[in-house]
Amino acid sequence: MEMREPSGLYLSGRVQVLTGTVLPRELLERMAAAEGEGEALRMLAEGGVAPEEGASAAKRVARRQAELLNSFAGAEEGRAIVELFRIPYDAHNAKVLLKANLTGASPEGLLSPCGGVSPERLQECIEGGTAAGLPAWLRHGLEAARRSWTGSRSVQLVDVAMDQACFAGMKETARRSGSAAAERYVRLCIDGINLQTVLRMKDAAPGAVEELLLPGGDAAPGRILDALSAGTLAAAFSRPALRAAAEGGNAFAAARAFAGELRDFAGTCRRRPYGPETLLGFFLMLELHSAAARLILAEQQNGGAEHDREHPWDDLL
Repeated sequence: MEMREPSGLYLSGRVQVLTGTVLPRELLERMAAAEGEGEALRMLAEGGVAPEEGASAAKRVARRQAELLNSFAGAEEGRAIVELFRIPYDAHNAKVLLKANLTGASPEGLLSPCGGVSPERLQECIEGGTAAGLPAWLRHGLEAARRSWTGSRSVQLVDVAMDQACFAGMKETARRSGSAAAERYVRLCIDGINLQTVLRMKDAAPGAVEELLLPGGDAAPGRILDALSAGTLAAAFSRPALRAAAEGGNAFAAARAFAGELRDFAGTCRRRPYGPETLLGFFLMLELHSAAARLILAEQQNGGAEHDREHPWDDLL
């Protein structure tokens, strides 16, 4: 009788093969040190992001990312992990298209190919006023976002409604994956985003801050607000890097600390020999390295790297 290799081992093997070839750290560091944008773009092609007529380098990076997500989507064991990384892109596209529908703003150049729902399908649902057939979290998010717009005419509250739905969807997907690491990842994301929100709005009224905080992290919104009121914001967070950023009171430093936490978390997951954590670590690494590539390319467009300044992409690698 023919023996079939377990899908988990197959996925882990594929991850091991791809890890060293998709925008590896060494390549990105060479891109950052390149003598001009043209050389950086040639290096990008070496990393598997092929030139494409009429598409910006950032768009090509996103499409390569989408190709990799799609290539793993058919495997039953890894499907929930793939979905976990697609959800934020679906939420982003929903924000863009809904705000375009409500305000007349153009979505041109703002849509991502990395979601699980095609932008065309999403646009049909939004223009038709129905979310039938969409994932439950996305359907509920669009309904809540429309209600927020009706009551406030605030595009910021449209974003808040979609963000809350996005992370509710991520929490449920992580739970469904059966991976404790996936659930920790979502909580880390929520904590990192909430800390940046609080620091950006540290002079705002508590009610305005509370409206923007996401539930579901290790630091509950009520705990964050109580600590903020007491002048001990750092006490609300358990991760040392986030605590240090909270003590410093700087939103940019908090963004860097969050990026570093994600990088370290990806490294921990990638050290697992097999299982959903392996795929989680790979996609998180891909997410971080793709973001770093976009920042490096933007730097190159503005004249290249300068050694006497900090580079935001450093923390992603």
